[in-house]
Amino acid sequence: NARNDGSNPRGGTDWAALRASYGHPAPYGIRIWNIGNEPWSSAELGSTSSSATTYMTMAIPIIDSMLSADPTILISIPAVGNGSSPWNSTLLASSAFLSRIFALSPHAFYDEDVSTPNPSVSMAQSFIKSVSDSTISAGIKVVVGDHASWAPSADPDKAMRWEGALATADYLLMLSQVKNIELANFWIYGNPKAVW
Repeated sequence: NARNDGSNPRGGTDWAALRASYGHPAPYGIRIWNIGNEPWSSAELGSTSSSATTYMTMAIPIIDSMLSADPTILISIPAVGNGSSPWNSTLLASSAFLSRIFALSPHAFYDEDVSTPNPSVSMAQSFIKSVSDSTISAGIKVVVGDHASWAPSADPDKAMRWEGALATADYLLMLSQVKNIELANFWIYGNPKAVW
């Protein structure tokens, strides 16, 4: 987001000059930054309360550094499960952490086909509403970090056909009825066929 004017906030590599050398002299103007993708996964920190504490310990210096360079940005953080999950409860109980963030960012992958491991849109609604309710009381927003209809590896373009399109429309309509949702980022599964 820095201007390419030699000011080079925070010193070190002049990323604005490098960005300009790659053909984009104007700042990107990214407003919301999420710190991590799914750090609560079992392949990373895990979703326990102590894992959330570890995440906060790692994230706070990063957030402080980013806000020092650009105090106009907004920070969202990964959420998992409903509003009272051990991970979410721990993050929301920290006033020092809440004072630095703008939103919780849950992911939702859904499918109206009950034979898949994914929840239906109506099932996803209950956990999204739970997260929303917990953020309202904490004074922050919800940014749905990723959402998408299920695209199984055996049928990767399923999410892009009518079933996926209808499920996505259902999901967005549902989100429009939930308080405190700031935005939702549609995610396309990493399959070559699953691209519009």
